[in-house]
Amino acid sequence: MKIMLDKKFLIPILISSIVITFFSLYYWQILSSGEIIKWDEYFTLERSSNFLKKNDWFTVYTNQSPNFNKPPLQYWITAILLKNSDNLQFALRFWPYFFGLAVLASVGLLAHAINPNLPYAIPTAILIMSGSSLLWRHSISAMLDTGAALFTTLTVASFIIALRNPTWWYVTAIAIGLGTLQKSPLTLAVVSLLFILLIATRKLYSISINNIISNKHFRYASILMFLLTIPWPLIQLIRYGKRYTRQAFVSQIYNRFVPTTDISDIQTQWWQWFIRDDLFLWFPAIIAALVLIFYKKFEYIIPLFTFVIFSIIMTMASGEIHQRYILQILPILAVGLAVVLAEHIPNKAALLGGTL
Repeated sequence: MKIMLDKKFLIPILISSIVITFFSLYYWQILSSGEIIKWDEYFTLERSSNFLKKNDWFTVYTNQSPNFNKPPLQYWITAILLKNSDNLQFALRFWPYFFGLAVLASVGLLAHAINPNLPYAIPTAILIMSGSSLLWRHSISAMLDTGAALFTTLTVASFIIALRNPTWWYVTAIAIGLGTLQKSPLTLAVVSLLFILLIATRKLYSISINNIISNKHFRYASILMFLLTIPWPLIQLIRYGKRYTRQAFVSQIYNRFVPTTDISDIQTQWWQWFIRDDLFLWFPAIIAALVLIFYKKFEYIIPLFTFVIFSIIMTMASGEIHQRYILQILPILAVGLAVVLAEHIPNKAALLGGTL
């Protein structure tokens, strides 16, 4: 609300709103067209409709049996749409569509978080992210990945803002909680890594960890985060015991992402996924992440730090990985590129026109 009242943000926010509105109208027209084609879309349909059929909102069912591969958030809200809509495709795709548009908004927020003095970095970042074909493919399919990307990006953005304005720790807590309920504990892992980075660089950037953790908003937000993240796994543990932990954590997370010890198992196909999405966007974005570390600001090292961690995890993963995983890092890379462009192109028409 503060930046909306600031005149220098008026035009950038107006441009950002126009861009997001354009994509919302364009993809709204095709939400109900075509058929369900992806395997995981059928899982979304089955798991969501089973809440209604079985009237059990505390267990995700697949093949009539409890399934612990994914948490319930998108299945819950999709079930509500299935109950109240006559259009199956629309009911399944609306939330990924909504989350995809929200990813654009969160990218703008992250750009503002990294440098509040670059108003035009906001629409620039949104334009760059809107160039991802992967984002739009998943925004019109009944997958969980746009929601996961939204909460990951929002976690990073709110974390950075909270370092300056502690009331934003509540936003971070909500983003973490909803992220863990959407697909995986990725948001919890991301905020843990950001704290490790903060501790490791605290002397370099004159950051007081004691001031952060002693703040009342940080403490209350931590309680809120636990209230949002603990109940679902606790309920599953009480109801299903070790069966839940074996499937949800060992099979889905540990066996997939534990680092391989065999060099022949190293995975490099994720580079091809960047090329397929649009190397024209993401190669400059990776270069921009490298450039940002020379600015000597804590916020500026986050794009490179997260990309390096992502690269290591994808390369060393023991299990199967998928192209959709890169959707979690693309918003952060888009923001890194936008900040570099906004820093070095003073002419706003050239900045936005060239980006477009």
